[in-house]
Amino acid sequence: DDISHVLDYRKVRKIIIDECTAEHVNLLESLIGKLAHRLMQLHGVKGVRVKIAKLEIFEDCEVAIRMETGQW
Repeated sequence: DDISHVLDYRKVRKIIIDECTAEHVNLLESLIGKLAHRLMQLHGVKGVRVKIAKLEIFEDCEVAIRMETGQW
């Protein structure tokens, strides 16, 4: 039960907040690529799966993209 043996989700949260507030990004594909790259830099991370959804862009459906990178 030692946090030093697992991924500290506070670091994941900080990366997400930092990337989402750093600058305006026109394409979700660009943002998700930046997030995946930064998350892969965390110690012990071998693969990431990132999903971003635009919940309010259309009234009749949800739009989302997902990226997977690394080893699974």
